[in-house]
Amino acid sequence: MTLKNLTGKCLLAIQKFGTTRHLPDQYGEVRSAIRETVRYIGGIERSTTVTTSSGTREYDLPDDFIGAEGVHDDTNDSWLKRTVFKGFLSSTTGTPDEYYLRADKIGFERIPDSTITLTLYYRGTGADVTADDGAVLSDLPLEDDDPLWKAIVHQYAYEYWSNRLSEAEQKADVEQMKICNMAMDRHERRALHFRHIFSEEWTKRNQDQAFQTSLPADYFTQSDAFITLDHGRIVRRR
Repeated sequence: MTLKNLTGKCLLAIQKFGTTRHLPDQYGEVRSAIRETVRYIGGIERSTTVTTSSGTREYDLPDDFIGAEGVHDDTNDSWLKRTVFKGFLSSTTGTPDEYYLRADKIGFERIPDSTITLTLYYRGTGADVTADDGAVLSDLPLEDDDPLWKAIVHQYAYEYWSNRLSEAEQKADVEQMKICNMAMDRHERRALHFRHIFSEEWTKRNQDQAFQTSLPADYFTQSDAFITLDHGRIVRRR
C-alpha cells in the first residue's frame, strides 16, 4: 500500500461528515500519523552505514533514530561494545571497539585512524516517508483491515475535528465546540486502541521472527530430546 492509497482511505473515512473544507494537509498529516504510530510501538527495525574518517570521533545519527540495537564493523567483521558517554574522552586512536550515543551523534571511545565501514542497526520511525511511495510502508503490514491504518485514519479524523474546533472557537460557537470536542475524544480513543493492537501484533511478529531465525531447526523437533520427570514437567535435555 502506498502513501497515496492510505491518504485516499483516510479521506474517504472522513468524507461522511459532508465536507472537505476543513481537511488538514493530506500527505503531511498522514506522514505525521505514520511516524507517531510507529514511534508509539518503539520504532521499526532499520539500518544505516557509518563510514569513519581518520581523526573524526563523532558522526550524525539518522533523522528517524529512536534507539540503537547494535553496531557491526563490516571491515573487520566484529561487533562493537556499547559504552556510556564520558565527559572526558581519551585521545587514543585506532580501530573502534566501543561506541557511545550523545545527543544526535554516535561516537567512538577510540578515535578512528582509518576508513572503516560500520553498520548501525537501530529502531526508527521511518524518516523516508516523503513521497507517495514512501519506503517505510513496505516495512509495515498495511492491509485494508490492518490496525495500523485504522489508527492513522482515526488520527487523521482527530486532526480534522481539531481544525473545526479552532474555527468554532473563533466564532464562539459553543454548541459546535461541544460537537468537536466529543468527536476529537472519540477519535483519539480509537486511535490509541488500534495503536495498542498494532503494537501487540508487531511485537509478536518480531518474536516469531526471532524464534525462526535465532534458534536451530532441531529446537522445534519434539523427539527423544524431551524427557518427562516424575512430577509431570517436561524439560529439554541439554
